Amino acid sequence: MTTPRPRVFRPRVLLVQQNSDDREMYAEFLRYRRFRPIIAVTMAEALDLAPTVDVIVTGITLPNGADGLDFITQIRRGPDATTAPIIVLTATLLSPDQERAVEAVCNGFLRKPCLPGVLVREVRRVLAAAKHRDTRNRAAGETPYRSVSRKIRSGSRRPH
Repeated sequence: MTTPRPRVFRPRVLLVQQNSDDREMYAEFLRYRRFRPIIAVTMAEALDLAPTVDVIVTGITLPNGADGLDFITQIRRGPDATTAPIIVLTATLLSPDQERAVEAVCNGFLRKPCLPGVLVREVRRVLAAAKHRDTRNRAAGETPYRSVSRKIRSGSRRPH
């Protein structure tokens, strides 16, 4: 009689990137590192998938010219709002104020070109931080991400 192997948690990572080569490369590396990558090709598809994943990796410029900042705002404040960590992975040049605003509402920020191993480390880091944050928030009865769109629009800075 064989003993069944225990199920291993494989976090679901939503990839929303403009370039199909980037999507495929990062998805393959994440799969190799025991994650379950899910690729969204349109913003509508990404919005539908966002509540079902553990981490979201998005760009500033999305497929079909969609705006990544609008995407972030919609998934944080929409009817199916998610508290999944968000990593912005982008080659888009941002002003220092814009970059601080993105960093204030997201859990990670990486610039392209980005090695796949660096992305994997960042995904692991934000998952660990989210687990810690969720435990702390439940104990305090708090809900994170209340004013995401205001932070993006006003360019507010991350508290030190």
